[in-house]
Amino acid sequence: MAYQKHGIMLCGDGIIDGQGAEIHGEFERSARPRVVWFGDCEDISIRGLQLRHSAFWMCHFICCRKIRVTDISIWNHGCRNNDGIDIDSCRDVLIEGCNIDSYDDAICLKCGTFTPCENIQVRNCLVHSYCVALKLGTETNGGFRNIRFSDIQILPSDHYNPQGAPDGGDARGIAGIGLMTVDGGFMENVFIENVFMASSRIPLFIRLGDRRRAFPGAEANAPAWLKNVFMRNIRAEKAEARGCYIAGLPEKHLQNIVLQDCDFEFAGGGLPEWMTAHIAEERETFPTGMEFGMLPAYGFFIRYANGICFRNVRFSTQEPDPRPAVMTQFCQDVKLEIETQ
Repeated sequence: MAYQKHGIMLCGDGIIDGQGAEIHGEFERSARPRVVWFGDCEDISIRGLQLRHSAFWMCHFICCRKIRVTDISIWNHGCRNNDGIDIDSCRDVLIEGCNIDSYDDAICLKCGTFTPCENIQVRNCLVHSYCVALKLGTETNGGFRNIRFSDIQILPSDHYNPQGAPDGGDARGIAGIGLMTVDGGFMENVFIENVFMASSRIPLFIRLGDRRRAFPGAEANAPAWLKNVFMRNIRAEKAEARGCYIAGLPEKHLQNIVLQDCDFEFAGGGLPEWMTAHIAEERETFPTGMEFGMLPAYGFFIRYANGICFRNVRFSTQEPDPRPAVMTQFCQDVKLEIETQ
């Protein structure tokens, strides 16, 4: 733990064990410790360590600058809220070569203050999560700018918990990629490429919402904007029948969302009545990827968005499905170059 320090290095081939299972159920969320915590620090390097069994999130950086996390191994199971790495209101961050297996989100960017997350790179990582493998949100009071994920493998967790996890998660993970801003923050210039996911139940969801949950002493703003998201070479195998969504708000449409050279395989087997099911706004709901229920498209349901481009995107199902691969509502400037099997 460090606060307002500069030039910190944690490195070596040793193990730091938080023994989180020993205090399971004894403390509320705010009282459970992280294994690694840095606040308002600069020039941090963590390299080569094995981190195990936190009572809460494993690594939490808040309002920090110049962070390098490289070649670490994280195993975070046995307690609650077991995220892997949380980057909160930070800038100039590199996460590279890490192997993360977590009971909650694996790599999660947050904005629990009005300071945005910006200039973040995550590359060459292997991640396993019971919840969302790569996530922006849910605390989103500030914003996200210039975020890049590249060369990531997302595989089922090596830890089996027969009881599953909160929000319906299991070893497959609820979602591979989740991008959301719901507390008044903005999101722009997000680049995701070369991601392979095996069995993530929902490959991708993108959400601009209106939850407006503020941090103590502040008031959350009205919804801002979510624009300029570019994804290339995303491969998803054995996703469930539910489908993915890209959703804005009636008064705040998403802008400029591009998927190129992607391949999505779903379970299929959908029912005809799902095609005409009413999808509620759920504007104040905590986004999980599952809040809309079974979607009217087996691939992507897109609503309240301008400037959607699918270029060379392939869809397939393991079982026949009567739903279309893509359905749009209240969208403008939609270009779909897709292939279905």
